[in-house]
Amino acid sequence: MLAGAQTPESPVQPRLTLAGGRMPNATLNGGWWPRSWEPAAELPGLIAALTEHYGPIRRLILNSQVWRTGLESTAVNSGPVPVRWFSTTEPSLLIAITEPGNQINLLVVPPGVKAATAQAAMDKAADPANRLQAPAILAVLSVPAG
Repeated sequence: MLAGAQTPESPVQPRLTLAGGRMPNATLNGGWWPRSWEPAAELPGLIAALTEHYGPIRRLILNSQVWRTGLESTAVNSGPVPVRWFSTTEPSLLIAITEPGNQINLLVVPPGVKAATAQAAMDKAADPANRLQAPAILAVLSVPAG
């Protein structure tokens, strides 16, 4: 196990809306509404759900300014998944890379947003006709950035 890795105990069921099927040219593949900015609590359940939908996840990329960083990887049933932190990654975006190298882009709705607004944002992000980037979806719905 990598240093700083989180072990899978009982992952939190993610609040997640994914587009149906594979959408290789999609702007976003769905939306995720974490309950906190705590990656050790939030990421195992998300990875499990993404693995079920897309296959094994090789790596996650997140913004280092809004999340409580320090977690180098998180363990799921399939093994450790490295987490990479960048200050230049859009705060409202999570990027997951699958084992074959496919990129999954998820809108990240900040914790604390009202349920109806969060669901509307996730639904928009999962809409195959959507061409808005993650920050534009949040701006349209007047969601404050993380």
